[in-house]
Amino acid sequence: MTLAYFDCFAGASGDMIVGALLDAGADFPSLARQLASLGVEGLSVRAETT
Repeated sequence: MTLAYFDCFAGASGDMIVGALLDAGADFPSLARQLASLGVEGLSVRAETT
């Protein structure tokens, strides 16, 4: 099991957390499938390397 610990003493934004997880090696297609399963109308996600 892989564990990530967040020490968010000053808060953290969702997009920055997702970006950090992807940069650390999280699988984008898997993340996109999980987000799609939420059933949020009009939701789309994309990722690009900069």
